[in-house]
Amino acid sequence: MNETTSAVSPARYEFRIFTTNGANLIERLRALPGAKKPERDQGAQTYIVRHNYDHISIKLREDRLEVKERFGQLDCLERWRYRFVAPLPVTADQVEEHLFAPLGLSVSLKAGTRFSAHALIELVQAHCPPLALIELNKDRVKWSLGACNAEYVSLDADGHSLCSIALESTDPNALRQLIGTLQLDHYENQSYIAFLNSSEKNG
Repeated sequence: MNETTSAVSPARYEFRIFTTNGANLIERLRALPGAKKPERDQGAQTYIVRHNYDHISIKLREDRLEVKERFGQLDCLERWRYRFVAPLPVTADQVEEHLFAPLGLSVSLKAGTRFSAHALIELVQAHCPPLALIELNKDRVKWSLGACNAEYVSLDADGHSLCSIALESTDPNALRQLIGTLQLDHYENQSYIAFLNSSEKNG
């Protein structure tokens, strides 16, 4: 693991759903004990995706590059961890190793080059396809619920609006209990990257 990930949260079990009608779901979240003081943030994030690479999530978020990997699954729960996080600009070596290589591409860049967010987007555009860039505008409300974290996200992508609810924890049993409490058992667990790849394929 790269040294830039040392301050990042540990591996977690995750459960995420997408829906076009989440009004009743956010009310269930608000009614949970401990859900009285949520945090809120808004902003655009750019995902770098490749079809059939649902185990790797790469995005430009604010002033940094984030790379997560799915490395396990327990029943319906997916286990994710950060494999690389670094502030922008990033070096050519970092881009080769942590952006292109995880997506199955061997790309040689000029040594010593540093890449801002804009430069990274231009670089990835030169490799589309097989890569794709997808920008999501997010309005997130987040709660800390004991052993679990929860978030409700209003999304806008290419003029299409929907919402997502995500639950995560280092404790799979606590996460299962929260899924049951919120009556989400019948929903499919789908990560951002799996959802975006599915949308690209169907689009």
